[in-house]
This record gives sequence, C-alpha cells and structure tokens, in this order.
Amino acid sequence: MILNEGLRLFDDNPELDGIPSNSSYGTLQRIQEIRQQSTGFVDFIRKTVRHVGSKMITKLLLLIMMGAPVSMIVVGNTYRNECPKEYKLPLYLTVGGIFGMLKILFLLCLNHHAYSFESLQGESDLDDEVEDLVLSRSLKFTKIILKFFLIVWFCLGNVWLFSIWIPNFSQPLHEPSNWCHPVLFWFTFYQILFTYAFLFQLLILVGFLFYDYYCGLCSEKGAIC
Repeated sequence: MILNEGLRLFDDNPELDGIPSNSSYGTLQRIQEIRQQSTGFVDFIRKTVRHVGSKMITKLLLLIMMGAPVSMIVVGNTYRNECPKEYKLPLYLTVGGIFGMLKILFLLCLNHHAYSFESLQGESDLDDEVEDLVLSRSLKFTKIILKFFLIVWFCLGNVWLFSIWIPNFSQPLHEPSNWCHPVLFWFTFYQILFTYAFLFQLLILVGFLFYDYYCGLCSEKGAIC
C-alpha cells in the first residue's frame, strides 16, 4: 500500500528524446537536459521520474520496499481472528499486502520490458511493433486498475481503522466482541501513517522539481527567479 499513491516510475518507452544515457552524465546534469527538452512542467516531471526509475538504485529500493507488503500479509494472517471490533482490519492488511506486492512486481516487470524494448529497437519488424503496441496498452490498463484499487482500498482502511479509535485491547467480559489486538491495531495505524508520510515526501519532491523547472526557464530568459 505504501506504493499505492506513487509516481509513474517507469514508462513503456524508455527513451528520453535524444538525451544520452552515458553514465558520465551526473543526475543533476541529466535533469537540466530533460528540462531543456521538455514541452512543459508535466512532461518534465514524467521524463525526470522515468530517468530516476531506470536507475539500478530504484530497483534495489523496490526490492527493499517489498518488506512492507510482506509484513502486512504476515500480520493480517497472524491476527485474522483477533479484532472482532472491526473484523475487516486483518482483511485490509492481507489484501493490501498482496496487491502491494503485485504492484512492486509489476513495476519491476515494466522496467524489464522497457529495457527489452530499447535493446530490440532497430531490429524489430512490423509484427513486433504491433505486439509491442498491444503489450504497452495492456500494461497501461493493468497499471491503472492496480493503482485505482490500491487507492480505494487505502481509503477503506482509513475508514475501518479510525471508526474504532481507540478500541479495548483486552476482551471485556460483558462485551466479548468489543476489542482488538494491539499489535494488529497499531501496525495498521503506523502503516497508514507511513503512507501519508510517503505521499508528503512526494509532494515535496514535486515542489522541488517545480521550483527547478521554472527557475531554469527564468535563467534561460535572463530573468530573476
């Protein structure tokens, strides 16, 4: 779920419109070149994120972040009968973890497909191009469906969690169904909290890119940023 609101790290076409992929180019230099060749701020964001997503460090980060959905599945299954106050919390963690894992694997597959597409350019015939077009559209459709489901599921998790804020952590004798295991409850809370923190960091990153883009335009025009 942490990745349910992420930016588009990969695109179906890995080319950056003539920007060289030589490793001697630093990241900041590449970002400046991307800004110069972008047609607008949205195009600049898309190409910058695509460039960052093609880095090996991004693949490693995705593999590391696989721990988040795995832990959600483990906690959700372990305490699946330990929250009668809101029985949907374990379901939220389990289903969210499964689809979060699928999202990460899907991003890794997109990256692999992008490199395969790049390596075969110039050697493909018309049939290969048609197959690539169909595959690209299928990948885009799958990505939209996954993203939409994760967003909706995350919102439902917020509703289910905060509707029982804060429950009994031990089973009362007079209300045997009015309780929730503290590990399950607080794990769900911090998972949601970290997701909001991740989104906030993305907003800061977009703000930084926005500043860099328009300051770069001002510098090219000789104006004061």
